[in-house]
Amino acid sequence: MIFEIRKNNVLNLLAKHDLNNAQFSKKIDRAETQVSRFLCTNATKNIGDKMARHIEDCFKIECGVLDIRSEKTSALLSETIKSLQILELKDILQEEHFKVLSNLIATWE
Repeated sequence: MIFEIRKNNVLNLLAKHDLNNAQFSKKIDRAETQVSRFLCTNATKNIGDKMARHIEDCFKIECGVLDIRSEKTSALLSETIKSLQILELKDILQEEHFKVLSNLIATWE
């Protein structure tokens, strides 16, 4: 549970600072492969205590903030999942169908 909260909060940080994984990796002085292991959709690693505190230090945020679930984080996770699903569908659907689907989703929001 704590690992899911941390991952969601880190994804929120990336969105807030408009960072991609490469930029985030550089900011926290870690290899992109290490970051992708705990941030990708099928993460093979979790964000442990040490890494969480390191990320908080790098972003100059209060110790423990990454451990707190927030509504904004939950909303971001929902949007991220929706975006990933759309990207997966884009590979399957023809471009025309993708545009129709994107417009339909935009009307729901």
